[in-house]
Amino acid sequence: MDFFERMALQHELHTYWNPTSPEAIDEVIAALDPQPGMRVLDIACGVGELLVTLVERHGVSGVGVDLMGAAVDKARENAGARVPDADLRFLELDGAAYEPEAGETFDVVSLVGASWIWQGYAGTLDALARLVRPGGMVLFGEPYWKLPPPPAEYIQADPNVEADMFTSLDGIRVAAAERGMRLTFMRGSTLTEWDRYEMLQARAADRWAEAHPDHPDRDEVLEERSKENEVYLRWGRDNLGFALFVFRMAESSS
Repeated sequence: MDFFERMALQHELHTYWNPTSPEAIDEVIAALDPQPGMRVLDIACGVGELLVTLVERHGVSGVGVDLMGAAVDKARENAGARVPDADLRFLELDGAAYEPEAGETFDVVSLVGASWIWQGYAGTLDALARLVRPGGMVLFGEPYWKLPPPPAEYIQADPNVEADMFTSLDGIRVAAAERGMRLTFMRGSTLTEWDRYEMLQARAADRWAEAHPDHPDRDEVLEERSKENEVYLRWGRDNLGFALFVFRMAESSS
């Protein structure tokens, strides 16, 4: 089973594909202070829940970008069912390849939990600073090390994690400030939100396996999920955090 199929399978029970919650999203939306007519860009938009919610509540318009075709299809379906007349576009595209149309600007730019698109938090903050208008708002969701450096055995156990992949919580603030972004709000994920995120993946994998007893990838899916459960419970829960940051971009570079 390829990476994107597995991602879709394990996040089947999630509204947001990150260790967050509707309550946390409500808080960051309030901090963004969206107004009718604002333009929003959401890179790695997943099934489009954030954009659709912003349209429903605040009358924004915008663009969602995601590399996963199945997620983009669901985003379009979601928008069609809830905000059929909205000025929304969902594009199946690598976020790093996205370029605004001529003359297009964005009041809010969002990327949550997908900094790998630009090889980490530093490159991602560079990209977000380029995409948002001067004085606009940036929503950035990113893991961070609670007590760096992380244990060596954690890094050895998880092939998807490297010690220099993330920074500290304040390290994100510093990196953003160096790019002209002023912190206006931060919401760290609770352990309950982390547990829910990881265990909904475990439930989804188990449910899928029970429904597909003869699938050729069944054993692989269960084995990988078992490893992920171990890594999370032995190391990840104590060492890796996640936070949603809201920044205001400087009016100019001067």
